[in-house]
Amino acid sequence: MVNSPKLIFAVGISVLTLTLSACGFRPLYSDQSLLGQLTAMQIEAGDERVDYFLQQSLENAFGSVEEASPYRLVVQTTGQSSGLGISASDIASRFRYDLRVNYQLINDRRSEEVTTGRFKTSAFYDAPRSPYALYTARQDAETRAANDAADRLARRLIAEVQAYERRQNGQ
Repeated sequence: MVNSPKLIFAVGISVLTLTLSACGFRPLYSDQSLLGQLTAMQIEAGDERVDYFLQQSLENAFGSVEEASPYRLVVQTTGQSSGLGISASDIASRFRYDLRVNYQLINDRRSEEVTTGRFKTSAFYDAPRSPYALYTARQDAETRAANDAADRLARRLIAEVQAYERRQNGQ
């Protein structure tokens, strides 16, 4: 009997593939019609800078189409910076920017809520001595937090809408 690592690896992958297909596993992005519906989703966000970056990141994740979508996403955010590293002179040298996101996905055609939720994401930044550099560092942290929140929210929405569509279709 041949006992090569390549053969063992190939058999292992085959068994794993069969196991996943037998349990009903489907890749997250396998339903292209669902992605098409979310592509044209209307996104309602606040007027703050971080809201703009969150909305822009979501549009980049789902794309933007001029067609009407049954889905509307309402997003509310609150952000706050807090000092972490305090020096001997009692001045913060490092900050954490926390972004709290509350969201609600609504199916406007059926006038019902698909999902709602909230989560928090954080981004860290150093506190340079220059006031302008500190302002720029905070803005960069806001942008990074918004991008991270959009990635997390996009994954949640796809999973929730897949489950919602299965429930609606009686599966």
